[in-house]
Amino acid sequence: RNKMSFFKKHAHADASAFEQAMDNFVRFGTIGAGVGAANSAWTAKQGVNVRTLPTLANTVGNIGRWGFGIGAIAATHAVARCTAINVRGRDDIYSHMIGGLAAGSLFGLRSASVGAGLMGGAALATLSAVLYVRNKEVF
Repeated sequence: RNKMSFFKKHAHADASAFEQAMDNFVRFGTIGAGVGAANSAWTAKQGVNVRTLPTLANTVGNIGRWGFGIGAIAATHAVARCTAINVRGRDDIYSHMIGGLAAGSLFGLRSASVGAGLMGGAALATLSAVLYVRNKEVF
């Protein structure tokens, strides 16, 4: 069986799709949590009469939402890419595009819009293809 790793030089060269999905979820979820923290710091209300507990709750919520969202997109990409590689028997640009299409479709789920899912899927499929051609490796 041909299995794809997080990075070809990464220690998980023989990792299963589940292991790769969890690896991607943790790695990119951590990046997403950082984005959520930055978003909270940027949008936090300033002033003397600002209550600490609601601000803290908002910050924790943003960190969780961004971390889970970006982690879920990366995990979906890994599972779809590995499934495409195993079904098709080839690790090529199309397997990566299938991963990008599946990951991008999550944007449509979040916004309850078919159009957003198609646009997100097309955008991430294109990004996956460009990065595959450039680096011969995506995510």
